[in-house]
Amino acid sequence: MIKSSKHQKTIPIALEVTGGLNLQSSPVAIADNEAELMQNWCYEKGAKTPSTRPAIVCETTTACSDEIIYLFHYTKDASNSWIMGVSDVFDVYYYNTTTNVWTDTTINLNQKPSMVTFNGKLLMAHGATTLATWDGSSAGTQNIDGSIAPSVIAEVGNRVVINDTQTTGRDFVGFSKVEDETGWTFTNVGGAVSLRVGYKDGSEVVGLIKNFKNELIVLKQGDRSETIYRVQTLGAPYDASGNTSWVAEFVMAGQGASNTHCCESIDTAVLFLGRYGLGAMVADELYSELNLQDIGKKVNTVLGAVGNTNYEIRYFATTGQLWIFRQSDEIFIYHPHNGAFTTYNLNNEQIYSGTETSEGVFCAGESGHLYRLDAGGERDEFTPSTYSDLLGILRMKDIDLGHGRGLVKSAEFVFKAISDCATSIVYKDNMKDRQVVVDTYTGEEPELADFSTCTVDFYASDAYDYMGINGQAWSQEIKKKFKSKRIQFQINTTGRLQFDTVTCQVAMLGG
Repeated sequence: MIKSSKHQKTIPIALEVTGGLNLQSSPVAIADNEAELMQNWCYEKGAKTPSTRPAIVCETTTACSDEIIYLFHYTKDASNSWIMGVSDVFDVYYYNTTTNVWTDTTINLNQKPSMVTFNGKLLMAHGATTLATWDGSSAGTQNIDGSIAPSVIAEVGNRVVINDTQTTGRDFVGFSKVEDETGWTFTNVGGAVSLRVGYKDGSEVVGLIKNFKNELIVLKQGDRSETIYRVQTLGAPYDASGNTSWVAEFVMAGQGASNTHCCESIDTAVLFLGRYGLGAMVADELYSELNLQDIGKKVNTVLGAVGNTNYEIRYFATTGQLWIFRQSDEIFIYHPHNGAFTTYNLNNEQIYSGTETSEGVFCAGESGHLYRLDAGGERDEFTPSTYSDLLGILRMKDIDLGHGRGLVKSAEFVFKAISDCATSIVYKDNMKDRQVVVDTYTGEEPELADFSTCTVDFYASDAYDYMGINGQAWSQEIKKKFKSKRIQFQINTTGRLQFDTVTCQVAMLGG
């Protein structure tokens, strides 16, 4: 028998979501500051509490006829730069900001490329024995000495660095002559340098990343193995006898990247996405050793699931976010400043790649359009001049109220409006598979005593509260009671808002 709630103990519960997603545990076992679902939520750069993501703007008036699978921002000089897009048939385009369309460079590649800007040129490694090049007006090629066929390209110490995809060169790493992308003679006189990394270990070089010490991090992958090496490039590459003095130092095994686009350098860490999910090598206090950190442990049950296809990871400095692109309509977002994860869903579209310019973060995918995140927007535009509500869902910890049941007597949610938005608050009982929308107040502004701090452009409609953009906190007190053994709070919103905390009073009813 359920005891009367009269004279029962009342306990306060307070939840905030500073820890992001936790998918490694049951929602009832995660921490009080974690969430089960954070779709279209993020942590602004340096922020402790989450906000709904910026809106999407469609930059292209006409979509590419094929999917866009790779983006790269090519800066030729102080006056000229372009967003480059590669289609799924490996045609290379640039985004024309005058006409707002993709323009064909007439370059066709063998495969999804790796790109770098060097000496004012765009260099593209794509498995051919020549690098494809573009200078903003004309296409060209750059032969590589020894018929090397690179698929990975980077820059370290003012040298172009490449791998070799041929059977005889799977462990090859080559450095061009200093400040010369045409210099590939691997001798002391010629100035280029070549190394064997993990000599004939059966794996191939799939990633080349420059870290904070100007070291080259080399990531290799085999059928059932992954290894990481580093090459210190500060000293002279050849000794007095003309022998190569640079060496590849083994760092660790069992960790690595799925491909050249699945590794990034951020501050004093190198992040990589591989078969076990997201990991990082982080420098110690003396900056002498790189230590493995399982930064993705809260979400690697998904990111490291068998059968995953990983496309890219991209770090965007303007937002302080790492985007994780996989074969999924769900983009995982990692926020290094607080170690938290959220997810974005962009109209259920497969997004393959992203890049960043002074105008912000751009991304593209199966639609062939180029999108940009607009921090000032409140509605998404996935096709030109067609707008839809930006939908965000935040589902918090599942709270076990003990052997008996609890009665939620009241709850207070604290938000801050960033733009016009419509928000509903849901109480969920997962044991009985029921949920109740508890914020269904309708009325005119003078009647909304719970919203006394929100003084402009405010009205309400069924299941939603609309907030003005006066920048003040919005405190919603809910008096509706909810009896359950377990309770979970969920926020459904359109537009943009920041969520701070929820506090509630729960009367424990006993067993």
